[in-house]
Amino acid sequence: MMLLSPNSTISLYLLWKCIESLYSIANTNGYIKYPKALIILIYSISTAQLFYSTILNPKSMRQSYMRFIERVTENRLNSVNRVVLDVFGTGASIGYENFFPDLNLEFMSKRFQETIFNWLL
Repeated sequence: MMLLSPNSTISLYLLWKCIESLYSIANTNGYIKYPKALIILIYSISTAQLFYSTILNPKSMRQSYMRFIERVTENRLNSVNRVVLDVFGTGASIGYENFFPDLNLEFMSKRFQETIFNWLL
């Protein structure tokens, strides 16, 4: 598809439209049945993939799409402690290095409090 257009957005759109058309033709001809839960399943998988990319690997997302997700979620995805996720090697805290969550001590165990305070030192 990239041979037709160097723009990856257009290429991916065309690819998924071709797949959707083939699925629709197969459904019309009776080769496959249309399960009612398929739309819900596809939506769930797509949403999970977007949230994964947004939180664990934000540098792989386009800036315009990141701004869209921030606007839709009312900046709630920005309140994730991404520094803890850097252990997985995805660079989740890039651009969010100065964020530290507002921790309420009465909802934390003594051991967790000691760990956090040692981490701050």
